[in-house]
Amino acid sequence: MKILFGALHFAYFRNYESVLCQLAERGHELVLTADIFDSTGGQAIVERLAAAYPGRVVWTYAPSLDDWAYIRLARKLRRSLEWVRFADPQYDPVPKYRTRTRVWTPRALLDLFTWPGINTAPVRRLLEWGLVRLERGLPTYDAMDTFLAQHQPDVVVLASVTNSESMQLDHLKSAMASGRHASISVWSWDHLSGKAWIRVVPEQILVWNETQKDEAVRLHGLDPASIEVTGAQCYDQWFDRVPGLDREAFCRDVGLDPSRPYLLWVCSVLSRPAPPEAPFVLEWIRRIRACDDPRLREVGILIRPHPERKREWAEVSLEGLDNVALRGAHPISAEARTEYFDSMYHSAAVVGIVTSAFVEAGVVGRPNFTIQTDTFREHQAESPHFHHLMQAAGGLLHSTTTFEAHLAQLSAVLADPAPWVEKSRRFTEGFVRPHGLTVTGTSRFVAALERLGQRPAPRRPRFGLGGARRVVEWLRRIMDTPRGRALASCEEERRIERLIADREVEELQIKARQQAEKAARREEIARRDAARLVEEQAIKARKHAERDAVKLEKRRAADAAKKAGA
Repeated sequence: MKILFGALHFAYFRNYESVLCQLAERGHELVLTADIFDSTGGQAIVERLAAAYPGRVVWTYAPSLDDWAYIRLARKLRRSLEWVRFADPQYDPVPKYRTRTRVWTPRALLDLFTWPGINTAPVRRLLEWGLVRLERGLPTYDAMDTFLAQHQPDVVVLASVTNSESMQLDHLKSAMASGRHASISVWSWDHLSGKAWIRVVPEQILVWNETQKDEAVRLHGLDPASIEVTGAQCYDQWFDRVPGLDREAFCRDVGLDPSRPYLLWVCSVLSRPAPPEAPFVLEWIRRIRACDDPRLREVGILIRPHPERKREWAEVSLEGLDNVALRGAHPISAEARTEYFDSMYHSAAVVGIVTSAFVEAGVVGRPNFTIQTDTFREHQAESPHFHHLMQAAGGLLHSTTTFEAHLAQLSAVLADPAPWVEKSRRFTEGFVRPHGLTVTGTSRFVAALERLGQRPAPRRPRFGLGGARRVVEWLRRIMDTPRGRALASCEEERRIERLIADREVEELQIKARQQAEKAARREEIARRDAARLVEEQAIKARKHAERDAVKLEKRRAADAAKKAGA
């Protein structure tokens, strides 16, 4: 079986390495594609897989949709659909979703929602129906159709359909329109609660657990029969793993005191806009160093910056903080993964704001702690996926709302960790391996794809036809007019246009200043040259005068000598 596996960028494949290896080992051919280049080292993953399985694994970039005639309209329709989704009152407790979506929503739709009676369930359903019909009226992209025809996959698996920045929905439509088996894989634990709305549905949706299945049905309206619960294959690598270094060697390597236990702070990505995490971590360290418990006061602290927010720590100094270290690379390479595992394995406990590292630490068997604060309310209490960590399978996090209670928990876990680890085990069994701790997500994922490939050819849906296509063409022409561009514009586009205009003005000002400075320098040089010429002429004149005076004096002396001789 030939499988085309696509993602927004190659770093996404870090969550699928075990699946890809097992598929290749079972004789399947794999074509790994990315939509855009990433700077986090993801290409090393696919290069490593292609080298390990020559002839069975190849990688390439999917066709860019930048030149597609419908690209702008497609983005506007999908952003509009997101706005309609998050306008539902069920998202009132999650204002960040609307805030994030608003800046990309066309002005015309935002203006419409200011009218009385528009934001009601019947109107939202009508708008959803219309936008979905228009989405189906968009034709597939010829370059993607050709790309699939060239590679001839039996199954197309897409990992970034729920990512608003991705155009993988168009890849999905091309796969479905060509009669190929298609599957959506949910990439991470938060990709169903607050990402793009799945309105084009393939034969198969692969999720980790019953929590995600419930979200797929409740929030996306998907048919439960199309959803398969596989377990979280990305975490299989942490089960049964052994550390690369013993505890003493690891502590010395990262710069911690091996004679003391240490706490691991795992930083979070925190969807933008977000407050910086570093000041909060430094305050946390200060509180620990000032606490009454001598064991906690002297505990080691290892901070792992998030790979996407390392710049935040570039200017942070840990000078004067005893037994505190900052360490950690993006766990893509084998060496970085080993170090990451060792940092969790040798720690006494793991602390952070909201991060998938909690799930990994739970797999490793370490207790996880957090403090819920107003600073990060938007990313904790107001984020549905944070509540997965608090509630799913009994919850994973030990949470408090004050530093005092938090320090008391840390003191207790340092004194006796045993009572605190059971929560991690229960969560791992329910959220990571719902089919049993001995049943890997990788094997279930591979089996699901193999079953999909054995099904009869699916029905080909029809995209870009009928009345919806005519409306799409009309909208595309309207968007090319000045009035249409204004109505379709969004806050973020206008902000970017202002930045570009300001930058152009600034560049013109800089250019004018540079030209004025150059003219001033030329004038100054001319003045200096003129002054130098005058000075040189004066010097020359003085020298001539001096020579003439000397000659005159010599002649007078000679004349005087002649007279005296006569």
